Amino acid sequence: MVSVSGHSEDILREREEMYRIHFSLANDVMFSYDPQFRVESISPNVERILGYKPEELVGRAFPELGILDPSDLDEAIGDALHVLAGGVIHASVYRFITRDGKRRIGEVSGVPHQRGDHVIGVISVARDITDRMLMGEKMERYRDHLEDLVRERTAEITIANEVLKREVEERRRVESLLRKNEERYRLHFCLSDDVMFSWDNKLRITSVSPNVERILGYRPEDLVGRQIHEINVLDPADMSEAMDNAIHLLSGKKVYSSIYRFITKDGRVRFGELSEVPILRNGKVVEVVSVARDITDRIAEGKDGKGETRR
Repeated sequence: MVSVSGHSEDILREREEMYRIHFSLANDVMFSYDPQFRVESISPNVERILGYKPEELVGRAFPELGILDPSDLDEAIGDALHVLAGGVIHASVYRFITRDGKRRIGEVSGVPHQRGDHVIGVISVARDITDRMLMGEKMERYRDHLEDLVRERTAEITIANEVLKREVEERRRVESLLRKNEERYRLHFCLSDDVMFSWDNKLRITSVSPNVERILGYRPEDLVGRQIHEINVLDPADMSEAMDNAIHLLSGKKVYSSIYRFITKDGRVRFGELSEVPILRNGKVVEVVSVARDITDRIAEGKDGKGETRR
């Protein structure tokens, strides 16, 4: 018989696996640090952007890492202190130094991570905008709509002996850790411009990040539980390609760059570039994790997501 704590830990591991996949696919680097500016966590894609592995950065204070241009360091520290005092930064631009000495430009957003009335750290998202700056595009500032969806569970358990007491305490410990992790991931997703969603082997949407409403006009609850081909958000002309890719994914393979036309709730067309990977359990695909980036502005300039002129 599986214990309550064991089952809760399995759920925690499965959710963390999905979040790790989201973070590795996303184009934004998600990270957090404490009041001493020590990096507490950072998403794996930092290695692709800056050349550093997460374990080389976690536990070290960012002013000492040498990844910020010295001329931007005072501004970055000032912004960090502002957030640690309870403020928010929506779009601060810094120059970063990669492991091989190159300069990359990053746009950083940050919100305070609070426990009760106390700020215990900062949760941030950094976007690589080097290409956009070099092309002279107008910088956009993002206002983040933060949603705090907390599901509280109340367990009515009759404690018959000391063993059961220890099991209940362990369950509460695991659930508390799960809630804290979900709070951090929700903040990351609300800050990001990538729409993260997942669907099962019946082509049903199982989850979608809240920022889908800002991009397409639909709330997550309008989409979750419905099959992809019946929600009418995909242009019919792209449905055949999407189904071919779905078959490819359900066979256990990955799709890193597909471009589709999406129909917003008010009838407008937006272009999205998708990266998708399957999740396998016992050798079978049970779910597909997807990240969709809005590239409408890039398409409008005459280039598709692969750098080719779209006809």
